[in-house]
This record gives sequence, structure tokens and C-alpha cells, in this order.
Amino acid sequence: MITRCLCALAALAVGLSPLLEPRLGADTVKWTRLRTANFTLIGDQGDKPLRRVAERMEQFREVFGRVFPNTKQAPPAPIVVHVFGSERAYQPFMPLFHGKRVDVGGYFQEAPGAYYITLNTEAGERAYPTIFHEYVHLLVGSALADVPVWFNEGLAEYYSTYQLYGEREASLGRVKEEHVFDLRERFIPLTELLAVDYRSPLYNEGERRGIFYAESWALVHYLLLGSPERKGQLATYLQQYADGVAPAAAFRAAFGGSEADLEKELRRYVRQSLYQSTRVRFADKVAIDKDWIVDQPSEADAQAALADLLLAVRRPEEAAARAEDALKLAPDHARAQAVLARVRAAQGQADRSATLIAAAVKAAGRTDYLPAYYHARLLLRGEGEHTATITGASARQALALLDQVIALQPSLADAHGLAAYAALIADDPKGAMAHAATAFTMSPRHEYALLHARARVFQRDQTVRPALVALVQRGSSDWIRHEAQELLDFLTRMEGWASLPTAADYTGAPFTPSDGSTAPARPERLIPVFRATADGEVREAGLFEGVECPRNGVILTVRLPSRVARVHARAFDQVEFFSYRSSEPPGQIACGPRPQPERVYLTYRATGGPPGTDGVAVAIELLPDDYQP
Repeated sequence: MITRCLCALAALAVGLSPLLEPRLGADTVKWTRLRTANFTLIGDQGDKPLRRVAERMEQFREVFGRVFPNTKQAPPAPIVVHVFGSERAYQPFMPLFHGKRVDVGGYFQEAPGAYYITLNTEAGERAYPTIFHEYVHLLVGSALADVPVWFNEGLAEYYSTYQLYGEREASLGRVKEEHVFDLRERFIPLTELLAVDYRSPLYNEGERRGIFYAESWALVHYLLLGSPERKGQLATYLQQYADGVAPAAAFRAAFGGSEADLEKELRRYVRQSLYQSTRVRFADKVAIDKDWIVDQPSEADAQAALADLLLAVRRPEEAAARAEDALKLAPDHARAQAVLARVRAAQGQADRSATLIAAAVKAAGRTDYLPAYYHARLLLRGEGEHTATITGASARQALALLDQVIALQPSLADAHGLAAYAALIADDPKGAMAHAATAFTMSPRHEYALLHARARVFQRDQTVRPALVALVQRGSSDWIRHEAQELLDFLTRMEGWASLPTAADYTGAPFTPSDGSTAPARPERLIPVFRATADGEVREAGLFEGVECPRNGVILTVRLPSRVARVHARAFDQVEFFSYRSSEPPGQIACGPRPQPERVYLTYRATGGPPGTDGVAVAIELLPDDYQP
């Protein structure tokens, strides 16, 4: 498995309404764009508010980087900051919850191809804590492959209190009184807190999640500021965890004693009256104004950027309206066409989307990476409920687009991740490995580690097993763990015969085992052990021709001797796929026609399928070429 080390963690011991918003015809609005080393800011209040926000963000990044030096690398996607000068101007871009606007001072949003930060300068300090919290997650996630959930959330809460004093001083770790008060009423056993992962009910249930955040903050605050004896122990614990040591064993190795002992210390800590914080002093202002670029984008550029933001926060109708506004001003505007293409794709208007995205890529040329990235993503993933029909030709087209993207934005991790996926489909596992490794270096996500492992499986690399086992045990999602287990199962099925000597291995005397017994003859052909059918299931042999992907699931098409069977499933993961072919690892079933129809056993239930289908798909078993049913 690709790994990333925890570098310089010992440094932790240092403590360290739409009508109100100007639209078309607002000639008096002058937009300003400010580019720093790590952020692009845009707003309509002139450059001074942008500079103040940019200084705050760059200084925060500098402070965090002094504790985690690895986080000073380029972010895995560009960060765009939209700065609004009033709540009235900000309201059309606030997030929605169950269709209702959530009044916030600022927020951080991850989206395909970029990260977005928004804030209302009228909100003052209220705008920043959520932004700093989520930005810490981005910085940690970009530098460290594996950290415990409690540490990730606790550290983000710890840094969310960052406060700047003047130009050369800032504070960290100020007490969060609401967390202290909550913990004096309710407390989670420490063994339960340490065991939480992203699937745990404790992390996902509303009221209990609030206590989880509070106690995670308290534990990080205590280990960094409340107990000098514990600071170095935290760095040891994180390193042990990253090395794959089980959480309980990592705890004992780092902290000594038991979880109960540390829990007693933490309970005492939240009952005390005084809490420390840390002041950081800068010798100079932090890279302020150095190499910063200011320009004035056009009204069309600004409306297209706002359309992109609205699409990121899942407000597609308003995004489309903004994009159409931009196109009235500049009919060939690349970003506006690209945004509108994604909206139309999500609405099922495939032909209109294809026309728009092709025009967007042409108009962008070598000036904007996002249209080509969006085009590649549409080819490989689709949009919304409309999945892509992937073929070898479309995968190669996506690779060509992603080459353009990487040339313009070399640090965009997901461009390399998508390229790895496309290379697998295009039968280039070595290229897939290279792209997946690059993506993981930029952003150590398990999905990129899985792509790298899959490419190694394609090349029959049995040494990939430890990487797959780690993903099964510690994968960040059910899907990651399931896919890793599928690949392990495939290797297990293959190794029993693929590792036996071939004719090319014999150089003279017949092979003789060291115990003197007769070596087993290599089987002339593989004899599969097929899945047993259950009551109500039908199994028939045929040719697997393709997969249709309507909005309500997938339909597998298999040509039987007397007819073509079309069987339905709600999703791919509702069908069991088995391969008894040495050239066919699992997981490469996608929408569209099969590159070459394969001989299979189809297992299905003849009842329960939607109208126009022959039933419900249960399993597809790919047969060896020489197998005779």
C-alpha cells in the first residue's frame, strides 16, 4: 500500500435574496480578484477587504504549517474564496438544509475540481471558526494518510479558535466554553471515543455527535496544553496508529497505563476553572503582498464564478440561471458553458450537455482547467443520477482531456485519480499505477490507494496483499473495504493454480518437491466451483453483452440460446460478480456494451423486476474460455 509518514509530529509538543444581488446590467459593480500563493479571492468591494481576508487565511496556514510542516505543500485542488460585503449580498449563496436557508457567516465547501470558501465580512469573527475547522481537515487530509477520527475533529476544533492580534501575533487553543459546559453534563467513556470511526453511530447521530466533538476537543486540548507529560505521547500514538497498529495497542504503547487512567485525568480537566492558550509571534508579517496578483474580472467572469459556487453547494437551478446570465454577456464563456453542461447532464439532457461541454473546452483552450476536468468527469462518472456509459474509447478521450488539465493544474489530485481510473479501463495498468501514486502523494485518500492496488492486481502482483488487507481493515468507507475484499478474493482464487510452474519454468529434470513427493500436474483447464443457486433462482448460460443504466438502477443484458434476457438490479453492488478467468479481475463492470461479449452463467429471480425486464439479477459468473457447461 502506498503510505505517507507522519513527519515532524513531535512539533505538536510546541502547542502549537437573488433580486438584491447585482445581476445583468449592473455596470457600476467592479469585481476584484486577488491571487495569493494558496488562495484565489473574488468580491465586489474592492481589493482592501480581499487583502484583509487573504492575510487572515495565509497567516492561519503559516501558523498551522509550523506545527505540521508537511501541510505547506500545495493543496490538492485550488481554493477559491468568495467575499461578500453584506448579509443581503450573501443570502443567495448561503447553504440550504431541507430547502431552507441556513444563516451562517461563512462556510467551506469541497466540490469537484476545487474547494470553495465563502464569508460575509459584516459577520466579523463569526465567519471564521467553521472555515478554520474545515480548512484544518483539508490540511491534515492532504498531509496524513491515517489519523484517528477523534484527533481529526478535536484538532479542527482546537484550531477553529485561532485569533489574530495585530500583524505579528495570534492565539491558539482558546477555551470553547460550550464544550466544557456540555462535558460537565455528559461524558463518553474514553474507550468508546477512541474506537469511533466515520461509520460509528456516535459520529453520525445529531445530539451524541455534539458530545463527541466536545470531548474530542477536550482531549486534544489536554494533550497539547493541559499536560506537559502527555505531549510527546500524543505524537507517538499518532505514529503507531499510522503504522497500522490497532488503536488499543497503540494507546498502551504511547500512553502507558489504561484508558481509564487517562479518562480520569480528562474528567478532572474539564471540571477546572482555568485553561491555557498559546500565543504565536511572527518575526515579520507572513508573506503579505509578496507576489500577490490583483485584477478586475469581467461581469461575465464573476457571474460564471458565482454559478460554479452555486453548483458546488447543490443549487443547480440557480447555478444555471447565473451561467445563462454570463452567456448573455459573453456567448462563448468557457466556465459558464461548463457549469451549464453539468446542470443539463444532471437533468438527463445528454445531447445538450455534450454540445455545451465540447464548446466549453474549445473556448477555454489553455486558460482554464475546469472545463476539460468537468468533461473528463462527465465521461467517466456522469452527473447526478445519470451514470456514464464508459467504453475504451471514452476512457482514452478522458485521458487526453486530463492531460490538458494536469498541464494547467498539476497539483489537482483528482485529475490524476480520474486518469488512473481511465487508464485501468483503457487497459494500461502501469499508467494507472503512476497516476494513482501521484494522486496519493498529493492527497492520501484511500480511493487512490485502492486504484493503485487494483492496477497491481491487474499485473498479478501478489505482493499487493498487505495493502489490500489494510484497506479491508481501515478503509474509509464501506465501498473501499468491499472493493479491497473483492480483489483479495480474486487473488485467492487465482493463486492456487497461477503460481504452479509453467512449461517455461522447466529447464531439464522434472520439478520435484523438497519432500520427495510427486509434484501435482498443472491442470489442463480451470474447473470452477460455481455459486450454489437458492430457492427461486434460475441459472442459465449465455453471452454477457452489456449494462443499461436507467435512472432506477441497472439492467444486465445477456444473450441466451433462445432470447435476450434483461434483468434488473437497484445498483451494481446488489449483484454478485464472479470471475473464473485469469485475465478478468473483479470490479470492471460498467455501464454500456461490453468491449467483447463474455460467456457467463446468469443467475436471476424471474419475478420482482420492473416492467420490460425478465426479473431481478442475482449473480454473473464469467466462465473460462475453455469451460464447457
